[in-house]
Amino acid sequence: MSTANVPRRGEIWYVDLGDRTQTLVLVVSANAFERLPVRLVARLRPWEDRFNDLVWMQRLDSTWPTQLSAPHAVDVLQLYSIDVHCFQKLVGRAPATKMDEIAAAIALVVDYVPPT
Repeated sequence: MSTANVPRRGEIWYVDLGDRTQTLVLVVSANAFERLPVRLVARLRPWEDRFNDLVWMQRLDSTWPTQLSAPHAVDVLQLYSIDVHCFQKLVGRAPATKMDEIAAAIALVVDYVPPT
C-alpha cells in the first residue's frame, strides 16, 4: 500500500473483512500510530430513527465531506482492528468536530474517567 493510500483518522473506507463483501468503516485510531500496519475502525450502517437516543450510535450525515449517499450510524460498539491491506476504497471524511463526538462516545461506552 502506497503512502498515499494509508488510512488516516476520520476517513471513511470500504474494507474487506475476509467474507468477500465490502464493509463501510470509519477510521478512529490516532494518526500517531500510522506506522503500525493496522487501524482501529468503527463499522457504519444505514441510519435509522430508532438510533436517535443511543449514545453508541453516532449519526454521520451524507453531506460533504463524508461523500455518503445517505446518513449512516457509526456504531462505536463495533470496533475492529483491521490490517491496512484490507482497505479497498476511500469514500470520504468525517468532520473533525464529529470525530471528537465519536471519540467521546467511545470513552463513554468503555466507562473511561480521566484521572484527577
